[in-house]
Amino acid sequence: MSSSNALIDLSTPGPGPFGFALRRSRLSFDIDHPSILALTTKILGLQSETAFIVTTRPNGAVVPHFEVRIHEEELDGKIERKLVLALTDALVRVYGERARAMAVVELFGIPRHRWGIGGEPAAVNAPIVSLNLREAALHLPGTDDAPRQLIRSVTDAVAEVFGESVRRHVSVYIVGVPAGRSGVGGEVDPPPAG
Repeated sequence: MSSSNALIDLSTPGPGPFGFALRRSRLSFDIDHPSILALTTKILGLQSETAFIVTTRPNGAVVPHFEVRIHEEELDGKIERKLVLALTDALVRVYGERARAMAVVELFGIPRHRWGIGGEPAAVNAPIVSLNLREAALHLPGTDDAPRQLIRSVTDAVAEVFGESVRRHVSVYIVGVPAGRSGVGGEVDPPPAG
């Protein structure tokens, strides 16, 4: 496994639509079991503030990767953990437990005065959640209408954390990444067949 510019490369390779790799900088090792991954993540002290570059595995799978933009003022040091867990659980409700260890959640706090709606600074908590995953994961057998399920599940998760009053303001974008449309280290991932 290549580890150029990688400090940490945690991975749980396996069959199915998801692969898993998180990279920080300079040390690399493989992990092949979700519980070992969770323990290693805890030992290494990885937190939501850690910046990750999401990569894919040779089987064409991409990590389910949430990016959440939210008012900085809503993040109080306790809500972050609740939101990360709720979004991970939302993914698990659609894809099953196998998705838990692969979910990546990044929270981006934007100060209220830098967030505008209708030409005015925003007064309402209106989180924007993007979920990036391999396009094939949106059409798995046994997962009927995955985009609709994901949008509903993610919206429920955000409302669970911030209260029902936020539900109608939550925007969810499901981004299916086609095979060959992502890359790591300047190379297309997964590599073209042949």
